[in-house]
Amino acid sequence: MHAATLKGFDPIVPYLITMVEVSLLLKRESQYSINLEGQIGTVIKKNRVVVDNDFISFLLMLPSSFSGLPIMCPLELLYCGHPDPSTAELVWVKWLTSCEILEAQKIIRWITSRLWKNADINSKMIIQDPTAINVIRPQQAVNLLRTTLEQALEAKAINHDIKKLMSSYDKNSYDDLCTYLMTIVPCVPRDPYWGSGTIEKKTTPLLKITGTDRALDAAKRSSRVKMWVVDPDSKVGDFIQELISSRTELNEKLLELVSGVYFGGSVTH
Repeated sequence: MHAATLKGFDPIVPYLITMVEVSLLLKRESQYSINLEGQIGTVIKKNRVVVDNDFISFLLMLPSSFSGLPIMCPLELLYCGHPDPSTAELVWVKWLTSCEILEAQKIIRWITSRLWKNADINSKMIIQDPTAINVIRPQQAVNLLRTTLEQALEAKAINHDIKKLMSSYDKNSYDDLCTYLMTIVPCVPRDPYWGSGTIEKKTTPLLKITGTDRALDAAKRSSRVKMWVVDPDSKVGDFIQELISSRTELNEKLLELVSGVYFGGSVTH
């Protein structure tokens, strides 16, 4: 869904298709399992959940940061490089409550209540995933086993190389680094923009030149930028034209025909 949205200027259609596909999947898997090996059906029967439209709407709107389905909300699709997915999801659900959608109001009440609590700050989690929300949950068996093995290996290792390796890990230095990363002033994220990643969208050239070199490619890029965002009568336009002239001797009109035209992309660029 994300890839399809980034390749075009309309995020609504990919989002709607995703919602329909997930809804059909939930309805099908709640009755007879095909793809998920009965996982959803088992949970539904155990908790006696009624799989109706309200329940499916609740699952579709529940933010993924709060244990919801891994579906990107429309705000994350509209703004490439959003600084905080959790914020985007909460803003989206909050907007849905203003539309008097009851399931969205239930989600907001659950999030703002004491039904979930913040756990103690986990440095590793915050550094690895800065937008993670530390919700209290049981420690995974694999993490517990890894910690136990590390402590036993450090205490009982006889091999000199292994002991040297284990002793090189300074927990205090690691904690200091985590504290530094959590307390520094973050840089300002890039502005939101429409478009596909960092690549501007351009038309197909009317004329094609085979066997081009780097100088001509640079001139073509400069020509597209000049036509796209630069006033031709400005000093910047004259400056870019001088750069183009230093790269190629092609006529300006001919260069436009072989370059194509930018029609969209990152405003920051």
